[in-house]
Amino acid sequence: MAGEEYPHLFTQKQFNWMLRHRDRNGLAHAIVKMGERRLFLSRTRFAEWLANQSEAA
Repeated sequence: MAGEEYPHLFTQKQFNWMLRHRDRNGLAHAIVKMGERRLFLSRTRFAEWLANQSEAA
């Protein structure tokens, strides 16, 4: 899980919040939902999204 891979950037709770609000924060393009509860995250697209967030700030 990305929250575990990037502990220096955000906590697991922060990462979960980003996932829940993915349609509003632009992260939806990096996630594929399989079934009711399973989400798959593209590491490449997540890294691109993260880079764009730091550029926008």
